Amino acid sequence: MSLSHQDAIRQLNQIPVRIQTSDFMADILWWGMYENEWWRNYLHVHSFYEICYTFDGVGTFLCNNQRHDICAGDLFIARPGDYHEIVSSHHHPLGIYFWSYSLSIQSTQTDTTELLNAYINSTDSVSRNVGTIPQVFHLLADEVMRHEAGYIQSITALTTKLLLETARSVTNISIQTNLPSDIQSTVAREIIQYLKDNYHQPILIRDIAAQVHMSERHVSRLFLQSTGKTIKTYLTDLRLKKACHLLLQSSDPVGEVAQQIGYPDARYFSTLFRKQYGRTPTLFREQNGTQFAE
Repeated sequence: MSLSHQDAIRQLNQIPVRIQTSDFMADILWWGMYENEWWRNYLHVHSFYEICYTFDGVGTFLCNNQRHDICAGDLFIARPGDYHEIVSSHHHPLGIYFWSYSLSIQSTQTDTTELLNAYINSTDSVSRNVGTIPQVFHLLADEVMRHEAGYIQSITALTTKLLLETARSVTNISIQTNLPSDIQSTVAREIIQYLKDNYHQPILIRDIAAQVHMSERHVSRLFLQSTGKTIKTYLTDLRLKKACHLLLQSSDPVGEVAQQIGYPDARYFSTLFRKQYGRTPTLFREQNGTQFAE
C-alpha cells in the first residue's frame, strides 16, 4: 500500500536524524503536517526550535505578544524561550509542514557558523524568503515513500539543507571570507572552543589562561569585553543547554546527566537548572521541553 504525502512526512518521525559536523550539531525531534481542518495549539514555550512552513490557508501566529497574520508561502519560527500560539482560520484552514530540533554550534570559525549564529541571534519570526524549503519537503516525502538504498543518508542531507535554508530565510548577512584579525576576538574564540570541548569536566580559570598563555585576570577581562559574559556564565549556559539535550534525548537519571555536563553534585545542578529554566530537570523532561502558559 503506497503512502500518502502526509503519511510520508509523519513517518520521518520513525527515522532518527542527527546532523553532526565540525560546524554544528542538530537533533531532529519531530516532524508533522496539518491540513484540511481547523486547528489551534495553545500558548506555550519550548526549549528547542520549532519551524513551520505554510503551504495553504490562512491563520495567526502569536509570538512574544506580537501578532502575525500568516498565509501560504510564509515561514514562521518559534525559538527556544518564545511564547507562541498558532490559530488556524475556520474558513480556510492552515496547511503547514512543521519540524523541530535542538541546535548547538560546534565551531566559531566558518561561514556556516556565522550564518547559524546570525540565525540564533535574529529576532525575525516570519519570512517569505523560503528558498527551496517546499521542494525539500517533497524530496523528503519521496525518499520515505521510495525507501531505497541510501535513503537515510539522503534524508540527513536534505534535513541539513532544510536547516540552512531556514537560517538563510531570516538573516541577511554578508559572509566574510576572512576571519577577524584582532587578538581579542581570536582569543575569545579559542576560549569558547576550549569550553565546548571540555565542559564535561572541571574547568578552572587557570586552565583556560594556560591555554591562551595569559594571566587569569587578563583572560577574564578580555573574554567579558569580547562576549559580554563572564567565563563562568558562558560555561554555565553551555552546560545547561547540553543538559536540556540529554534530558530530552536520553533516559539517564538526573544525577548522571549532571555528571555528564561537569556537575558532580546533582543538587547544585538542579538548583542551577531551575534558576535558568524555571523548573526542575525532572519536570522539564516530563514536559518534553515544552511549558504551557498559565
